[in-house]
Amino acid sequence: MQRRKDEFCVSSRRRLQDSVPLGNNQYMSAHRLLETDPVRLWNLVHTKGSKVSLTRPTHFKLKQIISEVAPELIVVNDVKRELHKSKMKLSKAISSGTIGTDKSSFKRLD
Repeated sequence: MQRRKDEFCVSSRRRLQDSVPLGNNQYMSAHRLLETDPVRLWNLVHTKGSKVSLTRPTHFKLKQIISEVAPELIVVNDVKRELHKSKMKLSKAISSGTIGTDKSSFKRLD
């Protein structure tokens, strides 16, 4: 693998060549973890409170592999994502005062 031009860029997101903490002071490169145990990498990225985040190309590769290995993980993640987006949209409508009007997609609160 060749290093990118921005190899000295400081970012919390991990690329393929960066190491990922596995716990108990153990680290493995994201590339090796993607090849050997993609489900573990997926769980590291998608657990609540996790400090592991990947760049977009790396996450796209991970998602492609997971769609073949364990597609139910993607479905669960999509459901959680839609729920989070709906909660954020509802809180924005409440704070702006547009709830129940024609501008809001939420008509009433029960």
